[in-house]
Amino acid sequence: MEELALFKNDENIKVFDDDVVINVLISTIDERINAIPAILFEKQPNIKYVISHQYTDPKYKILPGLLNRDDVILSQISSRGLSRNRNNALSLVESGIAIIADDDVRYLPDSFQKIRAVFQENPDTDVACFKIQTCEGEPAYKRYPDESYCFNLERKHYLSSIEITFRVKKIKNNNIFFDERFGAGSEKIPAGEEEAFIQDCLAKKLRVNYYPFYTVKHSYQSSTKQWSGYHKTRIWITAALEARRSVPKAVALALFRTARQILYLIKNKVNPLYYVFECFSAIWYIFKTNKQVTRRD
Repeated sequence: MEELALFKNDENIKVFDDDVVINVLISTIDERINAIPAILFEKQPNIKYVISHQYTDPKYKILPGLLNRDDVILSQISSRGLSRNRNNALSLVESGIAIIADDDVRYLPDSFQKIRAVFQENPDTDVACFKIQTCEGEPAYKRYPDESYCFNLERKHYLSSIEITFRVKKIKNNNIFFDERFGAGSEKIPAGEEEAFIQDCLAKKLRVNYYPFYTVKHSYQSSTKQWSGYHKTRIWITAALEARRSVPKAVALALFRTARQILYLIKNKVNPLYYVFECFSAIWYIFKTNKQVTRRD
C-alpha cells in the first residue's frame, strides 16, 4: 500500500512502502523550510523526502512552491525541539530505509544507492552509520575509523545525526524514538540526541554497524564544536547519557572523572566542585524525568 502526496497540515499521516524505498527524514524550522528544495534531487524511483517543518509563528507556514512534488511528504507542527521534530518525521513512515537529515546538508550523487546497497548486502544490519564529507578546502569533519565495525555500548565513535540510517520497521517494532530531553531546542540538553538514539538501539539488541563511506556533505562547522571539553553543555551531555543507562553508575563515574581529572581541571581554571555539581545536576534531571519520556506523535 502506498500513500504519496504533499500534506500541509498536522494530521497523523502514514506512509507504507516496501523495503527498497529510501525515506529521507528532513527536520527544519521556521524560514529554514526555504532551504529544503536545494537538498532534493530530481525525482527518482523509490526515493521519498519526508519533511517535518516546525513553526513558531503562523507566518512561517507559507511553503516554497518547489516542494509541491509527488515524492515529498510534508507535515507542519507548532512546536520546538529537534528531537520532537525528528520524531514527527519518523511517525510518517512505516517501512523502508530511513536517513536522518537536516536542512543544511547535501547528498552525494550516489549516496542513496550506496545506502540501499549496504542494507541489501547486509541483511543483519539494522542501523548503518556512515561518514560526513566537508566542503572543498575544509578539514575533515572528524576522525573516522578506517574499517567497518559493529557498535556496542563500550565500543563506538562519536556520531552525528546525519550519519545515521536504519530499517524503519526495526526501529518501530522496538518502540525506539529520539529522547526529547536531548537536542537543539530542548529544555536542558541542546545536543546528544543521536547518542541517546544509538544507546537505545543497542539496549534493544539491534545491530548497529559503521561503514566508512561518505554519504552526506556538510560544512566543517557545527553547533557542538563551539563547546570546549569542560563547557557546561558537554558536562551535561556526558553525565545525562550515562544516567540514561544507570543512575548509580553515572554518579560513580562522575566522582571518578572528577578525581581523575582534578589537576587538569584546576590547570584549566575549572573548579572541580563546579564540575561534579553539573554532573550531578544532569543526573538528577534524567532521574526525575525518566517516567515522563514518552513518544509524542
